[in-house]
Amino acid sequence: MIKIAASLTIAISLLGVNAWAGSTRPDYELSARLSVDGFGARHDGRSDDSPAINAAIQSIGGHSGTVCLTPGVTYAIAQTVEVGNGGSAAASTLNGVVLATCDSGGGAADNSATLSWTGAAGGTMVRIAGPSQGNGLRSLKLNGGSAAAVAVENDQGSNGAFENLSITLWTGVAILNTTRCPSHTTVGNSWNSWTNIQAIGPAGPSANGMVLDGCPGSGADTTENTFSNMLLGYAGGPGTFGLKVGFADSNIFSNVAMIPAGLVYGKGGSDLVFAQTPTRPNFPYANLFLNFATSPNAISGVSGVGGNYFEAYNTVGGGALPALPHLSGMSVSGALTGTLQFQTSVTVAALPPCTVQLRGTWSQVSDALAPTYRGLARGGGSEVTPVWCNGSVWETH
Repeated sequence: MIKIAASLTIAISLLGVNAWAGSTRPDYELSARLSVDGFGARHDGRSDDSPAINAAIQSIGGHSGTVCLTPGVTYAIAQTVEVGNGGSAAASTLNGVVLATCDSGGGAADNSATLSWTGAAGGTMVRIAGPSQGNGLRSLKLNGGSAAAVAVENDQGSNGAFENLSITLWTGVAILNTTRCPSHTTVGNSWNSWTNIQAIGPAGPSANGMVLDGCPGSGADTTENTFSNMLLGYAGGPGTFGLKVGFADSNIFSNVAMIPAGLVYGKGGSDLVFAQTPTRPNFPYANLFLNFATSPNAISGVSGVGGNYFEAYNTVGGGALPALPHLSGMSVSGALTGTLQFQTSVTVAALPPCTVQLRGTWSQVSDALAPTYRGLARGGGSEVTPVWCNGSVWETH
């Protein structure tokens, strides 16, 4: 679909590398819709379709668009599909690109196209190659073939949408949010939305769910992303995890659950790991967990980590819920240094003094007076709002 500035819309079929009439691309703004089949993809489940898919993505050039896969078929890929063309030394010139199943027709059955890994063991199936803006994935099944280490890697991608993804048979990490070092000074993974994601059926003893990390030396972290309606499976054995939060802050997790393979508990794995950053000891911090569910397996790495907030925490698969300070029914071993957590609102007057030790702590007040973003928290009003300790005063958010 081509959209011209004067609100004139012209529909054209973009079926291959010669889809553009003439020898040059139009110089007005383009929102393309490309079928990978027109670039030579065979979707027979055997032939390597990654070159065709990558060619379709690259053909969009400096414009935005959707790269379409045919519903209900399988595309074998032996090489990484790169959405974007950035690297540690340069930003991507491909932005606003979405790889998606198009025209699936709806209905109760999942008719998403499948990307099936047929490449070497240890590979990455799909990478958001940033720094980039607005690149994402929609309505896809990713089958790692018990060989791909990573299903989806978001490397310095921001403002992207990742929706309706089903991931199976990966061996390393299903979803990797990271910033490769060395990187741009401050470019990380920011303002992305992950919704309706299911990663179950890991392959092998070392498979993990999702990682949020970054490059502490450059300050590029994973920040201000939202993760909702997610099920993260993992192998469940020693050293494996459902979710690891490292050099990351201000992310929101809502309706997220971690489950070990086969619902077998007590094998040494951790549902949630807080990986403290040695050079940035206050990380991870200011992450918000709402309606958050784990199995009876442990939460680890919490000692020394501050400012992460849990509300409506629960377990799945049975098991008791021991107590966590300031959060009735929360289960974790070890002290949460510098972290206060509230399941119900308190008054501004009831908040503890905001000190350096409490920097990054979240709470919620019920009597905020005319709150503004990052304004001083004042009581005497009737507004319910989150508040955050900046090391000196409580700010409203």
